[in-house]
Amino acid sequence: MAEQKKFGQIIYFFRSHLDSIGKILAFIFAVSFIILFVVLSLKRVLYPYETEWMEGSFIRSAARIYNGQQLFVRPSIYFVNWLYQPLSYYCIAAAMHWTGISCTAGRIVTFSSTIITACLVYLAVIRLTKGSHYNALIGAGLFLACYGLTELCFDIVRPDPLFVTLTVASVVVLLYSQRPFFLLLSALLISLAIFTKQQAVYYVLPVAVWLFLQKRSSAAIYVIVVVICFSIGTYLLYLANGDWYFYFVYRVPQGKSGGLNYFRIFMVFSSFVFSGWGVASISTLLSYFIMAKEGKSFFKSLNGFLAIILLGAIFHMAIHLSDVISGKNSAMPFAAFLAIALPVALKDVRSFIPDKYRVILPWLIVFQFLACIYTPKRLPFGVVTTADRKASDRFVDSLRVMKGNVMLWNNSLAAEFAGKQSYANDLAVSDVLSVGDTISKQFATEWKQAFDRHIFDEIIIDDVTYNNIDSIAGYGFSRFINTGSDAFKTFYGAVPSYPRYVFIPQKK
Repeated sequence: MAEQKKFGQIIYFFRSHLDSIGKILAFIFAVSFIILFVVLSLKRVLYPYETEWMEGSFIRSAARIYNGQQLFVRPSIYFVNWLYQPLSYYCIAAAMHWTGISCTAGRIVTFSSTIITACLVYLAVIRLTKGSHYNALIGAGLFLACYGLTELCFDIVRPDPLFVTLTVASVVVLLYSQRPFFLLLSALLISLAIFTKQQAVYYVLPVAVWLFLQKRSSAAIYVIVVVICFSIGTYLLYLANGDWYFYFVYRVPQGKSGGLNYFRIFMVFSSFVFSGWGVASISTLLSYFIMAKEGKSFFKSLNGFLAIILLGAIFHMAIHLSDVISGKNSAMPFAAFLAIALPVALKDVRSFIPDKYRVILPWLIVFQFLACIYTPKRLPFGVVTTADRKASDRFVDSLRVMKGNVMLWNNSLAAEFAGKQSYANDLAVSDVLSVGDTISKQFATEWKQAFDRHIFDEIIIDDVTYNNIDSIAGYGFSRFINTGSDAFKTFYGAVPSYPRYVFIPQKK
């Protein structure tokens, strides 16, 4: 009887303190995810080599600015620009003054951007909850908890983290005020985001629509300033790079669009909105529905503003999914805006629901944190170890003693560390070849001539699931390198990739 009474007391205590326990657990999760991100990311920041296929090529692009060279140039076997806007390259080039030409420069920019985004989420929630630091911390924690859901894209050398920071900042300033100065600042920030990654343009219309609902002149000012900033920036980049800027930033994406599968856009709900973010998405949606039903002019409110922005983020993810090789990096803006929306929506909806249901609200946040749990060692370079650094050093040393021109299909920066000539990244090469215009055909001819003339003494192909190369015209398989459990690796998305197969010229 005594044991039953004690058990009953425990159950009573738990039920009577359900709301408080949920809040405490949510707080613990938030702090834990923040610490976990900082610890894991700092290890990656200090790792100078590539962890992902595209990183080395991004660093080489920034190095052109650092070395005073023109950024956008005619594609060649030695270098091909990516189809992204260039602002992130300029930021990375600035960091190279302290770090030199290494991935550390790029990761300083991306890590800093992600931390700033978390701070922006914090400030947004502070504003919308009228000073609740608890909810603000929950929001920042929710954003950084999505590190695993985005395949660790928060700190790799890509334009995405900076693009997200600028996009979120352009929205957060409007949460504080819609006076002319803030409209100008928001327009400038989203323009900078567009010059970081073209997809930022998807967020101009949602902001303009909400401003139009507030005051038509505000929307007009915002759009006009965006157009002016974009025009000035485009002209300056044209002066610095000539027509090659337009070719890579606009012509190549246009040519690549012919291979997109638009039926995949419907996967946005199963792949993103209602998958890892399911609890937050459904909870926020239901809260907005209740508030819109009970209140007036919901879409004119700040919660309505976030709802419109979230729709823009979903559209962004959907369009990105039409590219069959797209990754989860497109979910980063959605993660940031949902991290703002969830704690704010749950706090505001409390006044619209009966008391007996309010105790559930903090547990919805707990459940979302549970959905974000990841095992770092199971993610691509989730934990950068001393063994990874040693494996990288050994691989670079092995390249250094190879004779002649050695082409690494996917690890151009490793070649430079070894004192070898770097060549174009094969993904960037594929983008240009997909255009099918005169430049593209001339580029294809240059590659054919390079293989025919055997200008590469050795070619190293990666052992990776996506690699369908089993032969190279004029070359034959020679040997395996970089084998064993402690081999040097990078990642293609979430798939490990090992530079392993060596091909050498065949005698005619």
